[in-house]
Amino acid sequence: MVRSLVLGLCAALAWVTTATAGDFNIPFNNAGCYSIFGPVNSIDDPDVFLNYSRCVDLCKATAKDCAKYTKDAASCRNGEASDNRDVERKECDNITDPPTRKSCREAADGTAENTKAQIKADRDEALGLCQSWGDDCLAFCSAE
Repeated sequence: MVRSLVLGLCAALAWVTTATAGDFNIPFNNAGCYSIFGPVNSIDDPDVFLNYSRCVDLCKATAKDCAKYTKDAASCRNGEASDNRDVERKECDNITDPPTRKSCREAADGTAENTKAQIKADRDEALGLCQSWGDDCLAFCSAE
């Protein structure tokens, strides 16, 4: 009994000390949030309101909604990145070697920073696409 307990403890310690920085299990894999490009990809062609009496109003409202939904998706993704970073840092607490634990935490922070930078770039690109869609839609309205 004591021997199996000691062997189990050694195995657990070996697992903890062999963990490497950046080798994380994360709870969120973008399943909880919409795609940042989802709103702009879901809009019909810019001529969708052609021949509508309120074409301009509809184009402006749709472009505004596209931007809002894009920002909402990016905000959700940022929240996921922060939550994942927090979990990763807690995983680092399992590492008993202080320099390795510190390196692990730095890797978790770096992963979150890189993820958030990509989210910002995607958000900015998608917002530009929403604006372009709105401009194109307005052009169709004025071409009537």
